[in-house]
Amino acid sequence: MESAIKNCFNVDDVHIVPAQGQSGGMWLLVKNEVEVDVLATSRNLFLAICNLRQSRKTFGMVCMYDDPHHKRTAAIWSEVRSFVVAHSYLPILCMDDLNNIMNAYKKKGPTLANLNRIAEFILLSCQELWAV
Repeated sequence: MESAIKNCFNVDDVHIVPAQGQSGGMWLLVKNEVEVDVLATSRNLFLAICNLRQSRKTFGMVCMYDDPHHKRTAAIWSEVRSFVVAHSYLPILCMDDLNNIMNAYKKKGPTLANLNRIAEFILLSCQELWAV
């Protein structure tokens, strides 16, 4: 499967977190210009150290897909924080789908925004990452 993905997307390396049934799953597609050392994966995260081959710049990378049901959000942020703390000497690039909003006016659809969840998300994201 990985070789088919490489050929289809014209990439040099692929890291996959498989879907569980009909949900989840993540792909990290890598070109040769970047050396990626994936340190940890879970169904919601890729945590990696990356090196740009030409400039020899190194940075940490967090690829995050937050739990859409918000049952693992605190645990996911804890993993991210631990990674950031352990690599605080590096710049960190974070790519994410947080499945959260920070303002009620951004909520679309027939149901109202969950103000408690918004407050928890703001608290988690600010405390966990910026308290480092």
